[in-house]
Amino acid sequence: MDSRNYFRGGYFGRQQPREYSYYPETFTPAPPYYSKAPPSNQDSCRNLSKYVIYACNILYTLVGAGTLALGIWLRTDSRFRDFISERYRQAVDGAFWQAPTLFVFSYILIILGATMIVVAFIGCCGVVGGSRLFLGFYAGLLFMLLIFTISCGVYILYRQNGIEVELSDALNYMVQHYYQGPSIVQEALDRLQQAFRCCGNAGCSDFEVFRQDPPRTCDIRCDGCHYRIMIALQIGFSVAVVVYGICILAEIVDMSITFVLLFRNDQKKNQKPVYLFPSREEYEREMIAMGRRPIEDPRLQQMSHIRPQSRTKEW
Repeated sequence: MDSRNYFRGGYFGRQQPREYSYYPETFTPAPPYYSKAPPSNQDSCRNLSKYVIYACNILYTLVGAGTLALGIWLRTDSRFRDFISERYRQAVDGAFWQAPTLFVFSYILIILGATMIVVAFIGCCGVVGGSRLFLGFYAGLLFMLLIFTISCGVYILYRQNGIEVELSDALNYMVQHYYQGPSIVQEALDRLQQAFRCCGNAGCSDFEVFRQDPPRTCDIRCDGCHYRIMIALQIGFSVAVVVYGICILAEIVDMSITFVLLFRNDQKKNQKPVYLFPSREEYEREMIAMGRRPIEDPRLQQMSHIRPQSRTKEW
């Protein structure tokens, strides 16, 4: 009887050996000692790697969606856009990189958020499909995303002083043109003073310099809006550093795992393992644990001296 037919339809078709190795190319063991079905713990490490990649992709999606929403809001909000256009019309129309930091920052947020969402989608497709093409493309995108995220952080740190100067300049402009300037200036300053409970740039004295009365939206404590807004920005930057720092660590771990899966798939290509008990004692112990009686076979003497090996056979 053919050993393979005996195994597929016989008594031992559902055995799951706990310990196994690849069989030698010159030896085919008796049917009770091998199985084409791998043990349940073989892919535990691979499954754990997939779950880690899924978790990282979920993080990318959430952070990317929040980043994209903030960038779109800064770019499309009518009050913010009209004020930027009114205050910095010459700079915005002249050169993009000479525009205010917040104006440039909105585009950076949109690009970064959209990139994170696309990378997360491609990563999930690559893990689910197991395609080496998707995994390789995903690893390349992860590297680009890592470089881009670090570059954005360096740019914001470099422009931090510029943000403070631009904020002070914008507040002085709004105080000076509160009563004589466009209505968007008055509306923007009122919204800032109500939101942060402040008044002017440094306090109520800013309006007295221009011989103007403080508006009704000024807080009676006369705290400057520059001080209040900078505190809020520092808190926001601290939260962003923590969030994107976690994303950078996740990108490094995710990229490492992806490369491991990619190269392991390349080494295991066109190889199909067959698992067997390393010795007769292991076979008998396994059969007793399953509540079955070991079957004697003429080739048991051959199995008794075979040691576990790490070899594969091409199918």
